[in-house]
Amino acid sequence: MKRLVSVMLCLLVVFACSNKESETAATSTTESATESHSDAPRQMIPDTPDKPEVHAAIRPFFDDKGLVTEKTISPGDKFEVFIFAEYKENISMTAAEYKLVMPSGVSILMAAETDSSTLRSGKPEEDFMIAFKCAPGPKVFLVKYSCQASQSFAGGDIQTAEGDLSKFIGLVTCSHTPEQYTADTGKAVLKIN
Repeated sequence: MKRLVSVMLCLLVVFACSNKESETAATSTTESATESHSDAPRQMIPDTPDKPEVHAAIRPFFDDKGLVTEKTISPGDKFEVFIFAEYKENISMTAAEYKLVMPSGVSILMAAETDSSTLRSGKPEEDFMIAFKCAPGPKVFLVKYSCQASQSFAGGDIQTAEGDLSKFIGLVTCSHTPEQYTADTGKAVLKIN
C-alpha cells in the first residue's frame, strides 16, 4: 500500500512539473509573438454583420391583391379588410405582430388567416401575433377581417400600429437564427357615401 501511495505521489509531482514547463513555454512563445506584432492593433470582439435592410411594412387594404387603400361605404354596410406584410423579395419571413385600429362605429365580425398560418395569438384590436410558413417577399397576405359599419358611422381610417402589450409592429425572419424587424404602419381610408 505504501508503494502505491509513493508511486501515485511521484506521478502527481511529475505531472505537475510537466504542466508548469508547458505553460512557461507557451507563455514565452506568446510573449515573443506579441513583441513581434506589438504595433499591429488587435480586435478583441469581432465585428458582427449588420442586419440587411428589409423595408418592412404591415398595411391594411380593401382588396385581396393588396392594392386598394380607399373605399366608400354607406352606414350599415359590411366590407372586408385584408392585412398584408411587405418586405424585400430576397428576404423570407415567418411571423408578424401588429394591432388593428378601427375607426369608431366599425366592428370586426370575423377573421380568416392565410392558408399557411401555423399559429395565432391575441386580439387584433390589442396585440395580434401570427406565425406562418416561410414566405418570400415582396407582399404576403396575412389576415382577412370581415367588418361592418354601424348606422352612425361617419368615416375614418383603419390603421395598423404597435401592439398594446409588446409596443411592437413587425416581422420575424425564418433563417437559422431568426431576426426581428420593425415594420412601418399602414392606413386605409373609409369614406361615407
